[in-house]
Amino acid sequence: GLPTAGGQMESIPEVNAAVYLALMKLGVNKMNIGTHRMSQTWKAALTTSMGDKMPQLITGKLFGIADLQNDSLVVIPTVKHHDVAGVSAGLKLYACFSKKGPWNYHGETPKDDPRWDGKSGGSMGACGWVPANDYKSTRKLQIIDMLRVGGTSRGWTAWPDGWVFTKSLVFSTDPVAADRVALDMYLKVAQPSGRLDPMYHIERADKEYKAGNSDLSRIDIKKIII
Repeated sequence: GLPTAGGQMESIPEVNAAVYLALMKLGVNKMNIGTHRMSQTWKAALTTSMGDKMPQLITGKLFGIADLQNDSLVVIPTVKHHDVAGVSAGLKLYACFSKKGPWNYHGETPKDDPRWDGKSGGSMGACGWVPANDYKSTRKLQIIDMLRVGGTSRGWTAWPDGWVFTKSLVFSTDPVAADRVALDMYLKVAQPSGRLDPMYHIERADKEYKAGNSDLSRIDIKKIII
């Protein structure tokens, strides 16, 4: 399963294509790409890059992969200014492909409502529950697309006039550590939304749900410059 960033700030399609082709070279023989929202431009660019090797693309049904049996999960989020998370990256994306629906994990604590109740979530305090439970036994790899970050947002979308090109990718098998490192990099070039602390949901994911490590001093960071 390979969920990717949706319409608020799409991942660069060539990044996705490079990941999919690399996995195929490593012997992965079946992939499902889940994306809840995508532009036709993004889809066309990805399809062109992949050619006849294009994996199955699932849309709708949230991110389309919640009920599939996947041996591994490769998450390809973007990093952006966001009023619900302060700064949005991979952990918020986990909420969106949870088994019970994203509305249950956008607020302070996990809920179990069968459908959205019409109320906006906030703080993303519950999102760390998803990798710690729904995907606890699933091998996970985060590839955070920070070739450019969304430094501002309007109407939930990080428009190009606020993009900052950091020309970086973050790789980690720890979804919490990946977001922690990505946030540190983001804050060097842009500001969070200001509505809440962008570390809040990252620390909750670590300390409450035990989904990974949020302590930057205990994360072994290797920098590769190409």
